[in-house]
Amino acid sequence: MSLLDDLTRALERLDDWELGIRQGCEEAVTAIAELLTDYAKANHPWVSRNGATEASTGAFVELRGEVLTIVLEAGTDYARFLELARGGRWAWLWEAVSANEETIRNLLERSLGERMR
Repeated sequence: MSLLDDLTRALERLDDWELGIRQGCEEAVTAIAELLTDYAKANHPWVSRNGATEASTGAFVELRGEVLTIVLEAGTDYARFLELARGGRWAWLWEAVSANEETIRNLLERSLGERMR
């Protein structure tokens, strides 16, 4: 085998490794988005009057260039006031993230751990 053959094989393995990392990231962010959505809908400090805020609460994944971003949001007009008013007294979206930091970390480690080796 020539040096060129060795380099070609190394580059092919690198491409496979990169693909595995990308797939692991996609798996992780999908699981995290689902976790955050479920947590936010079930755990909020306010009493729902009509269920509209829970129904409109959800997370989605965006690919921006090379970065996967998870966006957790609620679609009602008054959701921003629930999240921000009175020093965050009724906030639930950020709480969904902070309450699940360890689980998020574990999902990332599980999805990427084997692929990083």
